[in-house]
Amino acid sequence: MPTFTVLAYPPPFLFEWRRLIGGEWVTLYKMSSVNSFVSDAKTQTNLYIAHLESSDSGPYMAIVHNELGSIEQEFHIKTVDIYIS
Repeated sequence: MPTFTVLAYPPPFLFEWRRLIGGEWVTLYKMSSVNSFVSDAKTQTNLYIAHLESSDSGPYMAIVHNELGSIEQEFHIKTVDIYIS
């Protein structure tokens, strides 16, 4: 299962994971194949994508908000179909 991790300090009051769908950034908690977890120390979040498929390819974004402000980082997931004959 692919996992993506973000570390932040000072501890954020909000972590967000988004995906670009149809030209709009959609918050990932609305999608059933995606889970996120925030550590007990509130300084790390992980994004998990269960059963990665070719339709999961595309741009994603992590956003962190803390007392110093907000920062976002876009990243891309590219899947490759493997055919076994």
